[in-house]
Amino acid sequence: MLTHVLDTSAWIAHIQQEPGWELISDLLRSEKERVGISVLSLIELHGRLRSFGREKEFEQVLEMSLLLGRLGPLGRLAHVFPKARDL
Repeated sequence: MLTHVLDTSAWIAHIQQEPGWELISDLLRSEKERVGISVLSLIELHGRLRSFGREKEFEQVLEMSLLLGRLGPLGRLAHVFPKARDL
């Protein structure tokens, strides 16, 4: 079960190491927390990273997710990210 569903701004803050990014890193590494992202946020995240010239980072996240079988169909509410220790 998901404990947190992060919006696009939280993911951008984490990726760009903006204020509060350490909190997101802690959530991703936590043994107790399950972090997800809505499919709509995935689309928005892709567009935002592309506008920053950092599309490769999205491709890496998506590729890892597909390899681990963690990305559901478009109708699914949330995508569950593996723990940082599993990467």
